[in-house]
Amino acid sequence: MGVKTELPAADPEGGPPEGPPSDGCCSSAAADPLFAAAVHWQQRLSLVLNLLPYEPPQQQQEEAEQQQQQQQQQQQSRGKIRRAKQAMRYSLDCMLPSTLLEDMAAAKEEQQRQLLLRKQQQQQGKKKLQQQQQQQQQQRGGPTTREELLQRLHARIESLRKQGGPKKNKNPAASEQQQKQKQQQQKQQQKQQKRKRQESHQQQQQQEQQQQQPQSKKAKQSSSSSSAAATAAAATAAAAANEDFAFSVVDKGDKIPKALKHGKKGDKHRRLQKALKEIEERKQRLAAAEAEGRGREVALQEAAEDALKKISGQKVLDNARRVKKAQQQLQHKKAVSREAWEGGVYKDLKKLKRKREKQQAKQQRKEEREKEKQQQQQHPLQQMQQQKQQE
Repeated sequence: MGVKTELPAADPEGGPPEGPPSDGCCSSAAADPLFAAAVHWQQRLSLVLNLLPYEPPQQQQEEAEQQQQQQQQQQQSRGKIRRAKQAMRYSLDCMLPSTLLEDMAAAKEEQQRQLLLRKQQQQQGKKKLQQQQQQQQQQRGGPTTREELLQRLHARIESLRKQGGPKKNKNPAASEQQQKQKQQQQKQQQKQQKRKRQESHQQQQQQEQQQQQPQSKKAKQSSSSSSAAATAAAATAAAAANEDFAFSVVDKGDKIPKALKHGKKGDKHRRLQKALKEIEERKQRLAAAEAEGRGREVALQEAAEDALKKISGQKVLDNARRVKKAQQQLQHKKAVSREAWEGGVYKDLKKLKRKREKQQAKQQRKEEREKEKQQQQQHPLQQMQQQKQQE
């Protein structure tokens, strides 16, 4: 909006507009050029102001915006406000400048245009192919419709039926003779192959025997020289084997890590005994420190040492009850293994236990049945005795 002002009509020749008519006074004659200049410059200023946009005061605009925001906050909940802020913050219109949006729109239009061009080209290509096929068929003079093609096919079939081609299996006896001849030829070929194999095998055996006889004679003559040569050959072979297969040589026991080493006999029992001894010594140390008045310091030091051991991965045995329980379990395992290997033969104790339980259950059932039978036999005898007593 611009500021509009009503101006008096200007002079058509472009000069300054004339003012109101004078009353004939000398003062009015002197003020006429000043009035005309003021009107002229007022007109120019109004034109300049009309070009400038109208802007209300900034304070009023800010107050109006604050009022609108307050009204919206009262109407909307907190969740709606948060969503509106997110939408404003992450909208493409806010994040991207106008040039990028225009580029995106132009790119979409270009893609659509290219798709339309491709579709048009494909359709044109299909039409051209159809036209070419039709032209080729017309040039050949062949059928173009389905009915004509069917007629042509049926005519071809009938012509083939009328033709007398070479018949197969005219003489079935001749075909059977040919099959028999083929079978006989195959059998003869198999027999010849077997003979050749046997002959080659016999020749190989004869050659081996001939080679072994002179070698045995030479070995008797040069026994001393062959022994020295054999030792040298064995040494060279061993050296070559070590060089070729060094990756497969097993390391010594010292190089094996502790985790893979097998403990000595009774190693676990000794470790548990040592742990019990250390626990008793710790109790004695704590008792002596408490008597001196520094029991808490000693207890804290030992707790810190145990924590460091646990962090480093060592196993700390500081509970006497658990250590004793582990000893009992170890003794029980030893007793079970001793029973299982009694007599030098392994026995599955669980299976034996099940068998014993089954046998005991069978015996109990058998005894119960026998008792029931005895009771049934005694019951009629008791009835007879009671009847006699009553009589």
